[in-house]
Amino acid sequence: MVDELKTLENLAAKDVAIVASWGPMAHAVTRHPCGAVISAGRTGGASRDAFRVNRRASEILRESSVAAAYPGWGDYRPDRFAAALALHYLREVAPRLLVVGLGDTDEYGHRGNYEKYVESLQRFDAFLGDLFRSLEHMRNRGGRTASVFVLTDHGRDAGFAHHGSGDPSSSRVWVLAHGPRIVGPARRAGRANPMSLGDLAPTLRTAFGLTTHGEGEGEGEGEAKKRERMRDQADRERWLKMEKPRG
Repeated sequence: MVDELKTLENLAAKDVAIVASWGPMAHAVTRHPCGAVISAGRTGGASRDAFRVNRRASEILRESSVAAAYPGWGDYRPDRFAAALALHYLREVAPRLLVVGLGDTDEYGHRGNYEKYVESLQRFDAFLGDLFRSLEHMRNRGGRTASVFVLTDHGRDAGFAHHGSGDPSSSRVWVLAHGPRIVGPARRAGRANPMSLGDLAPTLRTAFGLTTHGEGEGEGEGEAKKRERMRDQADRERWLKMEKPRG
C-alpha cells in the first residue's frame, strides 16, 4: 500500500518515512526500501542517516544504537527511541507519509507482563498526544489536512502471552482514524464482525482511495491469518530458544 501511494502521489523518498522499533517491520511496509527513508530497529535502515535532521535526532540514533534491546531482543529498539525520532523527523521535514511501528506492548505481552504492557499503552497514548500537538503546530505545513490512522497488526490469544495458534481473539483488531477527510461513523470495507485482520487492508485502501482488489468482500482474511500464524510461530520459536526472563 505504501508503494502504491508513493507512485500515485509521485512522492520523493524523503517524503515517505518509516520508523520502527522492530527491524523486520520495514520489509512488511514496503517492497522498495530505496524509495523511502527508513530507520528500523537499533541499527537497521540503509537510509537511517537521513533522520539526523537536528542535533537531538542524531543523539537519539546514537543512543538507541547502543541501548539494551529489552523488552525485545536482537536489534530491537525500545519504543521511546523510535517514537521520539519519528516526531523529530515529522517536525523538521513534514513528510507526506509517515509510518511509525511501535512494539513494546507486544514484547511485554510475550513476557506475560501485563503491568508493563499497560504502561507501554500509556506511553503510546502520550506519543499520540505529542503527534497531534505537532500537527497542530504544523497547520501551514500540512498539519491541517493530515489524516492519522492508528491500528494493530494482531490481537492476543486467550492466554495473553501469544497470538495466532487458531484463537479467534488473535485476529481481532481495531482502527482509530482521525482527520478532515474522515467523516461520519467509521466504515470498514470487510464484512467480519468484530473487525479482524482481513478487514485492515481493504479498510485503509478505501480510506486512501485505492482499489481493494476484492478484499472488500473479506477475501483478504485468509492471507492475513496466514501471515499472523507465521509471525506467531516465529515468536514462539524465538522464546523457546531463550530462557524466558522475569519481569
